Amino acid sequence: MPHGPVIEFQHSALDPREIREREDFWGHLLWVFDAKEWFPNFEVRFRDTKTTFRWKHPRQALFFARQPIYLDTGEEIFEIQFLGQRVPCGGIGRFIPYRCFLKTVRAMAGTLTNQAA
Repeated sequence: MPHGPVIEFQHSALDPREIREREDFWGHLLWVFDAKEWFPNFEVRFRDTKTTFRWKHPRQALFFARQPIYLDTGEEIFEIQFLGQRVPCGGIGRFIPYRCFLKTVRAMAGTLTNQAA
């Protein structure tokens, strides 16, 4: 088993069972979903202290994810920090430049590797 987080880059839709099976198998998993085609369906609102969103037609299988969810928008990463469980759903997130996302993941892997040693 890897010592750092496993990053699952997912292009196609998954059913809830597959999400749970992969999370159970890998343990520390980060989901990165290819959202280039459907991210425009997000209504993003920039508030004073946070970025919120409304999603009219969510990928409902994501409701079953217990591990962090990131969306690849084609321009940067959108981290879902909170995802409401009703349709249409709302939530809280933040945009992260690709370079910052990779730097954070590398730091996480280094921390976990050092703890395992």
